[in-house]
Amino acid sequence: MWQITETDTYLKNLRKLKRSGLEKDRLVVAIKYLTSKDDPTLCGTPKSYNLKYHYAYELGRSIRLIFRVDKESKIIWFVNIGNHKDVY
Repeated sequence: MWQITETDTYLKNLRKLKRSGLEKDRLVVAIKYLTSKDDPTLCGTPKSYNLKYHYAYELGRSIRLIFRVDKESKIIWFVNIGNHKDVY
């Protein structure tokens, strides 16, 4: 099983999204899905340039969860969450 670590940016933007009506169920399902996989990187879209080694998981039409994976330590770092235009 994978451990989860949340960055300050992720937590700040998560609070903003909750105020704007993010469906909590969607996020819970996504977290369970990512942590249940042998390789969570296969669940996300690989990013490039300044987000190299990061992945994006779609939480709906415009909400993205940006994460990074440390396979040796089995840690998923939740780096950012928000609207598509804001997280990139």
